[in-house]
Amino acid sequence: MTDNNGFEWTAEIENNSENTVLIPTKDSSVLADTLNSLIFDGDFQAVKDFLKEKAFTGRNIPIINACISQLLKSDKFHYINFWAFVRVLVMHDASLFLTTISKSISHDLPIPPCEPSTLDNIIKNAFMAIDKLHHAINLISIVSKQLSFEQKEFILNSCLNTKNPETLSQAFKMLDMPPAFVISFLRNKLDNPVVLYTLYDYYHVANKNKEISNNTLIEVFSIPYINFLINDLKNKGGKCRDIAYLMEYDLRIVNQCKNKKLYRDVCELGHKGYNTYYATIRGKERIKENISNLIFNDKNYNFKVIGKLKYYHVLLHTTTGLRALLPIDLSVNVPNDQVQAFIYKHDKKNGVLYTSQIEVPKHYVEPSLLDIGSEVVISFSLYNGVLYPHLRRLTGLFSVKVTNMYIVDDFRAKYRAKVKKKIGNFRYLVEIIDVIS
Repeated sequence: MTDNNGFEWTAEIENNSENTVLIPTKDSSVLADTLNSLIFDGDFQAVKDFLKEKAFTGRNIPIINACISQLLKSDKFHYINFWAFVRVLVMHDASLFLTTISKSISHDLPIPPCEPSTLDNIIKNAFMAIDKLHHAINLISIVSKQLSFEQKEFILNSCLNTKNPETLSQAFKMLDMPPAFVISFLRNKLDNPVVLYTLYDYYHVANKNKEISNNTLIEVFSIPYINFLINDLKNKGGKCRDIAYLMEYDLRIVNQCKNKKLYRDVCELGHKGYNTYYATIRGKERIKENISNLIFNDKNYNFKVIGKLKYYHVLLHTTTGLRALLPIDLSVNVPNDQVQAFIYKHDKKNGVLYTSQIEVPKHYVEPSLLDIGSEVVISFSLYNGVLYPHLRRLTGLFSVKVTNMYIVDDFRAKYRAKVKKKIGNFRYLVEIIDVIS
């Protein structure tokens, strides 16, 4: 691809465990030299203009990141302007560049201290990128000794928004917070599930490191304090009580865990097992409650019309939020917004209701949802550097897998695709045909 300045934008692709890495080539080296020259001159308005011009489509962003990575690792880079450059990057879009910055730096590089107002600006922008908090922590760790109490507080409060307890633990370690502060901070935020797991894991690690005993000088690691904490958690009930069960068994205060399923899930999968345990319970309880309140066949319900397939109207049950399908051959009157129909069937596995406006024939067989070879419109969402395809307006009902993802130049665009294969009741394999302009 050639840009307005005649540069040929190319990069080799290498896969690793986190995401796709672009290895800089000769052409991106030219871009890196151009960017380095602007940084050396201190012309950060020109750097902003450079990013505004180059980093505007999904296809360009990996190449810009390859350029930045090469620049930060280069002996030619002028580290005296490192923090000013980082400020421009995170102000442009922290989510796009934090991973690259974090992976391209180390404590061995000649990175100078950061001017206080610049540091404050970087922290406030970097820690707004919730999906990149661990990279923000790695970046700021270089100047952790400079941080004010207010900045540390901002970082910790930002990390409360994470879904990954390891991020919060990483922040405590980076900020070198004493155990008494950590426990006090966590105990004041127990309504947050991430905090609860972090509390359990903090004591789990301390126990492995043999820091917990009757003779310790650190009060929060003493057995009397831990017994007091566990009893307090039990009295709060719910998830707090579950964490108390995990802690008392993990520390061998008791010989048997009172929530064996949760303990087993946590032992096998860590915080992912913890999240899955509660997500499964919530999902089962919500679906069971919603379905138990519905009357089948004898009562009409209100549904919102949210889409249409060749053989179905796609509906949303306005009371429970459950998705529903109304076969066209079982419909009589379907306005564009609201419709009334009765429920005759529930797909328990996928949580989808089947509805009708007329009496359902005795041996009725539902038509296929999508015909093989038919065309659909798909769009994409970007999360943690990974593109996720969706059927337009039908997200939550269908999931799709794309055979030719390499054709996607701009994840913000819509694409025409052909249905190639059914790989599940509500899951299809599709092939992109072209972009919709």
